[in-house]
Amino acid sequence: MRGIIFAAAGAATLFAGLPGTAVDAQGPVSAPRKFFIGVTEGKGSVKIVLHKARAVHVRSVGRVENDGTLVLDQRVEQEGEKPMQRQWRLREGAGGQISGSLSDAKTPVVGKVAGPVLTLSYQMKSGEKVAQVITLAPDGQSAFNKMTIHRFGMKVATLEETIRRK
Repeated sequence: MRGIIFAAAGAATLFAGLPGTAVDAQGPVSAPRKFFIGVTEGKGSVKIVLHKARAVHVRSVGRVENDGTLVLDQRVEQEGEKPMQRQWRLREGAGGQISGSLSDAKTPVVGKVAGPVLTLSYQMKSGEKVAQVITLAPDGQSAFNKMTIHRFGMKVATLEETIRRK
């Protein structure tokens, strides 16, 4: 279950920059993606079936590589667990399609950006299927992440998190 929680928390803090950053030189960039360039901090809770909710804290540092890949290095802390480091590598393609990898995922990360909403899905190495929706606030300084985790076709955990630019 530990992997479930870290998946939930980390994914939440994905796409944080401002106009005029190097990202803009890559062409049109979605608002959710720009949000994750720089430092972001997520705070929320994860609820695993048959367990009480646990606090989650995620600190992320995002940057864009020369080829346009968004790299997000994260430290995920969950109440009662050891902190974990992980890395996202995401690219935005035509039509807002997202593809990439997550260091603790079994499958590629796929998703889509539509306006201020980023949807992502992938499978963890431990087998859980993760689906999340990250919605950027109108002010561009915060986002809300709602994640659901399924195993054997049943929902086993949910995460709700508010992510803020630092």
